Amino acid sequence: MVGLETSLAVTLTRLYHTGKASLSKIAELMSVNPRKILGLLPVKIKEGEKCELCIFDPDCEWEVVPQQLHSKSKNTVFKGERLKGRNVYTICGDKIVYEL
Repeated sequence: MVGLETSLAVTLTRLYHTGKASLSKIAELMSVNPRKILGLLPVKIKEGEKCELCIFDPDCEWEVVPQQLHSKSKNTVFKGERLKGRNVYTICGDKIVYEL
């Protein structure tokens, strides 16, 4: 999906770092609400539950370089922009499936 890799950073840069939205509101918009729309149960963060987490650094600054994106498509309207916020780890089940 084009834009998925930059969606968190763009949201944090344009909404969180400008004071237009809190981190909890962004979590609701990007995680809780999509799960509701898809009819998925909420994720529970507690011992014994399967883990589905994105751990991010809201202050990590980086430049969008299309050739460095993991997506097969390198199209992005954010080419060359400096964004603030980056996924550091993605954990699914008991495995780290992405690490910066």
